[in-house]
Amino acid sequence: MTAIVYSREPRELARGQKLQNPRFFTDADPKATKVFIAGDFPDIASAYEAAGVPVVLLDAVVEAKVKGPTAPKLKAETVAKIAAIGEAEG
Repeated sequence: MTAIVYSREPRELARGQKLQNPRFFTDADPKATKVFIAGDFPDIASAYEAAGVPVVLLDAVVEAKVKGPTAPKLKAETVAKIAAIGEAEG
């Protein structure tokens, strides 16, 4: 199982997850079993959806872009959700 997390920022990953910078995306990785995308990268989402790979938009999980003192709390919650999903699949 390979879950790929596309993010411009470093993130904690669960076992079986791989971090990729979306800047270097060229094509869907054939080894991917699930993809998480942090940010607005519709080309990446479309490529994996066309390949039949489930795509999770992390902004949709958080449901809002947050500024100010609540940002660190949401960031930690997002990391926990990613880890929980990865552990459930493993």
